[in-house]
Amino acid sequence: MLEDSGPDEDDDTDYDYYDTPSGNVWRPGSIRHPGTSPPAGSALHSAEASADPSAKRTGGKCLSMGTSEAWREPVTLQPIGVVRDGRTTADDDYWGGFISTIELDADRFGPDALAALDTFSHVIVIFHFHLLEEAAVERGGRHPRGREDWPVVGIFAQRAKRRPNRIGVSTCGLVSVNDTRLTVEGLDAMAGTPVLDLKPYMVEFEPRGEISQPAWSHELMETYFAEIPQAQ
Repeated sequence: MLEDSGPDEDDDTDYDYYDTPSGNVWRPGSIRHPGTSPPAGSALHSAEASADPSAKRTGGKCLSMGTSEAWREPVTLQPIGVVRDGRTTADDDYWGGFISTIELDADRFGPDALAALDTFSHVIVIFHFHLLEEAAVERGGRHPRGREDWPVVGIFAQRAKRRPNRIGVSTCGLVSVNDTRLTVEGLDAMAGTPVLDLKPYMVEFEPRGEISQPAWSHELMETYFAEIPQAQ
């Protein structure tokens, strides 16, 4: 078994988990009570001796990384591409009717990165609200759009762009794929927006069971994807 892989589900051996600065390591061992040590010369004793001195050890099988603080470290993401064309303003409503092009970073990706994407009808676009200032980020609760007739809800209970990591997600109709460019409809991201990832839309990933949402959210979305009214 490789040290950087977790125990196999069918493996009855007990494993010890080490969280080290150089990576997460599993080594075969035996469950024992806290505060006790393995017999000198045993395989487990040798494994502990060879582990990184700064490692945190927990006895058991298939344990989680709950004791690790590594999750607090900043995550660096490099955009895979950029939104071209489409809307040039970041208004709250009337995103319907816009056709946008997403252009992959040609220095990192070739046409093969989009191979067979055109066999799907829709694509999920993950993007970054790059124009939103850090000072505008919301970490608590607020009235959506400042509407006091709507309840105060937490930032994780709404789709506002003032999110802690300023990440947006949109499911778009896929119009075409050409070389390292794809054309989509219904993308609520303006031209120049960095794109972080693309995923094909699959119905099997949709929620199972009945879906419910509060009345204010329906009201908020009433004109979100509507087309801009024509001047009379």
